[in-house]
Amino acid sequence: MVRQRRWRQAEDSMVPSTNKDLPTQRFKQIWLDVIHQVLGWVAPVFGLLIVLVDQSECFVFKPMLYELLSGEVDKWEIAPPFSDLLANTSVQFFKDRVKVLNPSDHWGMNGSKASSCGGTVHLESGLLVEYDWLVLALGAESKLDVVPGAVEFAIPFSMLEDAPKVNDKLTKLERKTFGKDFQISVAVIGCGYSGVELAATLAE
Repeated sequence: MVRQRRWRQAEDSMVPSTNKDLPTQRFKQIWLDVIHQVLGWVAPVFGLLIVLVDQSECFVFKPMLYELLSGEVDKWEIAPPFSDLLANTSVQFFKDRVKVLNPSDHWGMNGSKASSCGGTVHLESGLLVEYDWLVLALGAESKLDVVPGAVEFAIPFSMLEDAPKVNDKLTKLERKTFGKDFQISVAVIGCGYSGVELAATLAE
């Protein structure tokens, strides 16, 4: 998020479904309401102009990612579009990637300051966003290459696109062992919220 003063184009560039799980439905409604209240009410009260930049069109709520495997929720419930989350708020959302960050202590080619504000964010689309305060929330990604054999045999479970891969692998294992006196053995490495919930779901 950034508090935006102004944004400009760089000169050189250019179906809801019924959820049978009432507790989960209520929980979802609570955090969605919190997001709306914070962005929709708190920001204007304090005079904040907020711009949100993300490379994805959707916000992935990772603590509920495991429920895609159990069929308790639909994809749109786990990863609602930012356009829906930010509806009726003053937040401006850009689906884009950051190319360059220029804090205000950077100087222009002619020796003058490039910006009188906190700094400037250059996006890959060519859009420039000037800010007073910049918040970097980069998240995390799985690095399988640090453990020998993980790339070949492990499946990460932290992103939205990981869920179908895990589900497909489990389905293949079930088909392979169907009708046989053989128990499927699955190792869940990592005891974060996703790992714990995934292990419990698989055990069921």
